[in-house]
Amino acid sequence: MRRWTWLICGGLVLGSTTMASAQPADPYPPCTKTPTKGDQEAAEGAFKAGFGSYQEGDYNKAIMYWMDAYERDCTAHALLLNLANAHERMGDKHKAVYALKVYLERAKDIPNRPQIERRVENLEALIAAEPPPPPPETKPPETKPDDKPAQPPPQDDGVKVETSGGKSIAPWIVVGASGALTLVGGLVYLGGNSKVKDSEEICPDRKCPLSAAGQAAQSDGDDGRKQMTIGGVVAGIGLAGVAGGLAWHFFFDNPSPESGTAVRSTTMQPTLGPDYAGVTMGGSF
Repeated sequence: MRRWTWLICGGLVLGSTTMASAQPADPYPPCTKTPTKGDQEAAEGAFKAGFGSYQEGDYNKAIMYWMDAYERDCTAHALLLNLANAHERMGDKHKAVYALKVYLERAKDIPNRPQIERRVENLEALIAAEPPPPPPETKPPETKPDDKPAQPPPQDDGVKVETSGGKSIAPWIVVGASGALTLVGGLVYLGGNSKVKDSEEICPDRKCPLSAAGQAAQSDGDDGRKQMTIGGVVAGIGLAGVAGGLAWHFFFDNPSPESGTAVRSTTMQPTLGPDYAGVTMGGSF
């Protein structure tokens, strides 16, 4: 009973979520040994140390302790829930998903299996919505002593669209970028909403039972509500950008009848500040 007490307190209280990319080496090799009493006691000590680090916000150290605990007692599968939660707090959704999938594969008689499977799906959706990583930096070619240094290109921090007497395509660029932002915000909102619904199944009217599962549901519900707020704000900014781009195109982007042969340059660049984000436009004739 003592062993199951610390497993339940650790695994279910911290249960959270979600798809791991290919690992150079499997962090959770197959469990092929039966832990001795000494292994179980050492695992329990490592778990308690990791729990203390987690409460202090030192998630990296908590992962180190819980990995050690699982290596000593690989039958304590509830530790995988703790590891998934810590990885998600660190912002590594791939490792969180991998830990949860190993838990679903190895643990038996999981009462909340459908909820964990939905969490995996939600995290995988968030991973798919993340922007791709930037391309690797390339080194400039080496120059010989006799080579003349290449002239640097003219500085241009914005996006220029050249037109000749017609309407600019810059408003449609704004519409496209804002539409993508709206989609990302919607996906984030739906993921948070799913967490809240799962939490409300255990905590109707946000009244959670005084148990490990109740505490886990309360934590998931709070995280889900925060995620819904962020997603709603991002989607709202995107919708505002779509509306602004369309208004720009149809009402304000009117070429002058006297500029039949003149070339007009429109510049668009993002503007960020502590309390705002947007796009500034400039033009030359």
